[in-house]
Amino acid sequence: MPLLPGPQFARMVRLLLALPPLLLAGCGGSDDGQGPALVSPRMQGTVVAYSASMSAVDATINPRYGAFRAYLPVAGATRDQLFVFLPASPATPDAYRLVGEYAAVAGLFSIGLPYVNARVVNAACTGSADADCHGNVRHAILAGGDVPQAVPAVSVSSSDSIEHRLAKTLAYLDATYPTAGWGQFLGASGNVLWNRVRLGGHGEGGVQAGYIATQIAVVQACMLSAPGDVAGSSPAPWITAATTSSATPASQFTGFAHLQDSRPPFATLQAAWNALGLSGTPTSVDSAAPPYGNSHQLTTDLPLGWSPDFHAITAIDFAVPLNADGTATYAPAWTAACF
Repeated sequence: MPLLPGPQFARMVRLLLALPPLLLAGCGGSDDGQGPALVSPRMQGTVVAYSASMSAVDATINPRYGAFRAYLPVAGATRDQLFVFLPASPATPDAYRLVGEYAAVAGLFSIGLPYVNARVVNAACTGSADADCHGNVRHAILAGGDVPQAVPAVSVSSSDSIEHRLAKTLAYLDATYPTAGWGQFLGASGNVLWNRVRLGGHGEGGVQAGYIATQIAVVQACMLSAPGDVAGSSPAPWITAATTSSATPASQFTGFAHLQDSRPPFATLQAAWNALGLSGTPTSVDSAAPPYGNSHQLTTDLPLGWSPDFHAITAIDFAVPLNADGTATYAPAWTAACF
């Protein structure tokens, strides 16, 4: 059935695509009912999408963090790399379908992965006696483990770790769709082949993606509205340590944020970008085209429009600005930063 024109359809589509962020935003959003109708790659019939509960993937995984979403690369554009996107706290992959779909348009296998993201790590580490609380909590989220000095203590089972969740999701996709190619990202023992992975994330997910890339060599790490881990007024120790010890070179990190973000303020994000060694200076993507002067510090200053806040605008389906034809305004920026 063809898309219905007009702002009321646009409102309905955005409500359906991004109910979780709408609920989180509360009252105070700036949606005035105006704007183009969303036209995503999936709606255009160019992207095939799959979704399943994590308990269907593996009965030992806690399903409370949402279902995974996976997208096959557009036919003829396959690059044999996997893009993994991590949502902000406490959102689910359902809120970030556009980013995943545009990754598939760029020729990447794409997975929106739910993970243990109910708590903001900065909050968990405020008041902790553990000098490296942020890094220890993020390692537990990645690989499983306990951080007794977090406030309150953090405990992530090995089954709920990102490593286990991603490996089992890939195994599920390979078993369910054996000719699609998902198995190429798994080793002989069922481990994730991280050297074929591009990581991305928004907010807490962007911080976690950045952390993983400092610990494991990946193809690329893009951090949308991230990373915001701070110890006092400085970037958290895992960020400053990455200057000399990151497993992924600084040249393979990119940040993208709104200049008016307040969660955290843009100055905090830029300090983290500089500590991670991101090349270039803050460069606007507004009314510009890739490669944006080859900067790895990308910014926007577009007005809120549909977005409930400046933090959400860079990635969440309900919030991202649209072009007059209904396509995502930030698609070129996502391509430059992530794909």
